[in-house]
Amino acid sequence: MTVALWANVIAGFSAAAGIAAAIAAWVQAVKSRNAARDAEEALAVHLRPDFVPDVPTSSPDEEVAVGFTNMARHDAVDVHAEVWLAGGAKVGEGGTPRATGYVPGTWSDGPAFHVPIKDLPTLTEPGESYALVMILRFTDERGMRNWR
Repeated sequence: MTVALWANVIAGFSAAAGIAAAIAAWVQAVKSRNAARDAEEALAVHLRPDFVPDVPTSSPDEEVAVGFTNMARHDAVDVHAEVWLAGGAKVGEGGTPRATGYVPGTWSDGPAFHVPIKDLPTLTEPGESYALVMILRFTDERGMRNWR
């Protein structure tokens, strides 16, 4: 009888040790998944394109187009831009399938793409101006993350 009792006690401890090992493995798997997610996020932030808008000054009879230059070293794909007046009216929309990144030590060919602006209100007083809001949506060249 005592041998059977000890066998049950040992089996119980073995089962508890197996459960503890499974829990420890699960905790380590969660930590590994979180570390991989954090590493992917850090890489996506590093690869994030960085756009700089160029809004030219113009006279009332000239067409206006906002230029966008990617100043990051990495390309952006599926780039879509919207230009709005601060009051809420959309005045331009455009995009490009690829905006090439900047290569240090080289000359820039100018903006990667332009968005033509239409229906701007007429400015009547000297010094009068309006504010533009620019919204860009794009993906980094590896497709790791969509940005806005």
